[in-house]
Amino acid sequence: MVLPEAEQSNNAKAMIRFVEKAIADERAETLLLTLRDGVLLIRKK
Repeated sequence: MVLPEAEQSNNAKAMIRFVEKAIADERAETLLLTLRDGVLLIRKK
């Protein structure tokens, strides 16, 4: 669950931007593991 943008901290906003860039990058594969708060694995293709 993502809070509305007005309620997000600067760190949360930076993490969201990073994850969006990682997912959009065709050179990498991403996998979200459902451990605790979530672990995003990024692997170069």
